Amino acid sequence: MENVKMSVLVATDLSSGSENALRAASLHARRSDSKLVVLHCLEAAAEGVALKDFVSHSEEILASAKRDALVELERTYQDAVAEELRPSEVDFGVELKFAGVGVLEALSAESFELVVLGPTGAGTLSGMLFGSTAEEVVRESTVPVLVVPPDAHTEAIGSIVAPVDLSECSRASLRHAVELAQLHDARLDIVHHYVAPYGGLLKLDSEPAPESLERLEAERREALEAFVAEVDLSGVDHRLKLWRSSVTNSSPAESIVEVARDDEADLIVMGTHGRRGFKRLFLGSTAFKVLRHAPCQVMVVRAQK
Repeated sequence: MENVKMSVLVATDLSSGSENALRAASLHARRSDSKLVVLHCLEAAAEGVALKDFVSHSEEILASAKRDALVELERTYQDAVAEELRPSEVDFGVELKFAGVGVLEALSAESFELVVLGPTGAGTLSGMLFGSTAEEVVRESTVPVLVVPPDAHTEAIGSIVAPVDLSECSRASLRHAVELAQLHDARLDIVHHYVAPYGGLLKLDSEPAPESLERLEAERREALEAFVAEVDLSGVDHRLKLWRSSVTNSSPAESIVEVARDDEADLIVMGTHGRRGFKRLFLGSTAFKVLRHAPCQVMVVRAQK
């Protein structure tokens, strides 16, 4: 088994909603025997915030605010994560920056292999993902991003779902899922979603004949097996799953979420091209739909150029 070493960064706004992210980050760092860095960004003192336009912050005031925030950060972590569940090395940091900027700058300044995020304030995971820190980090990060719902199971990773579309992007995320399955001794379900053809423009709800569906399923299974054969699954308890839908009744994101619910999965690991602007359509239509509706933690692995 390849040894997976992770330097884990977790960002928190000190709210109760982000406590689950602290626990999840601690689990990953502890299992990989890695350092955990806990970051809080004090946005009220960030450059450009309206407060700074009206109140003259001296260096002493800013330094005092940073010290107070650091004390609160350490207390929040200690309250959220039991001592026996913490990794051996935990560092704390406070930055006077907007959260997205602070996280991305931290990632560029130090070698991390994972960043962990939770919802902000009292908002839901779905609500936090539009124009938020999470969206910015998922879109821009060059390392995997783990997004943790406030009610997700974080005590252990026993079941992982890895959706694949047979692209090189999903092969990279599958390899990452395999490493995590080895690290956590978890079962891995490799899921491929495909769409059944339909009978024409006037018959969108009709399915082809059973023999056509059987032939299509055999073809997709053969393609999936060939795709997975190029990934070393030694020692991993895994299953291959095909998920068929029609043009009108399902999407890849819905299929991924449904499989995760059926399997009572603890983690979904999926890839994204991480494209920007208009070309973000893939991220917006698939990865972010999964992030918004998944019943468990979701790790997004960005394709490397």
